[in-house]
Amino acid sequence: LHHIVDPTHPSLGFRDLLTRENPAVVVFGHTHKTFEKTLGSTLFLNPGYAGRARFNQPRSIARLTLAPGRLEVQFVEL
Repeated sequence: LHHIVDPTHPSLGFRDLLTRENPAVVVFGHTHKTFEKTLGSTLFLNPGYAGRARFNQPRSIARLTLAPGRLEVQFVEL
């Protein structure tokens, strides 16, 4: 779980953390926009936001289902 992440251009420190920890999933926020993409072996996931309506975007959460050998993401609008 990390606040500010640019999955396609991670900062040097964050890139080092990814290499060291090799997470299956990184959940991040900051932009309040839904995002789901696997880069390398890591799924990057931004669930959107569940706060009060603003930003002219739908409020949302993400449901992450873990199963042997796979991860499933479902965005749920609120």
